[in-house]
Amino acid sequence: MVETLGDELRDILTKILEGQTKLETEVGNINTLLSSSLKSVPNDVMEIKQDIKELKERLDKVEKVTIQNTYDVAYLKSVK
Repeated sequence: MVETLGDELRDILTKILEGQTKLETEVGNINTLLSSSLKSVPNDVMEIKQDIKELKERLDKVEKVTIQNTYDVAYLKSVK
């Protein structure tokens, strides 16, 4: 009976250790994926930053043209 109990405990311990090994492998894989994903974040942020800068420049140009058009319309109305 003691021998059987020892065998059962050994089997249980073996299964626990195998599960732990699987978990460690999965955690390692997840860490690798996260690490590679996080490396691309600065590039993505810089691209977004550049896009925003370009949009701001375009908006400034549109604003200047709109102001000029407003003055032109006011002048043409006054000439009438």
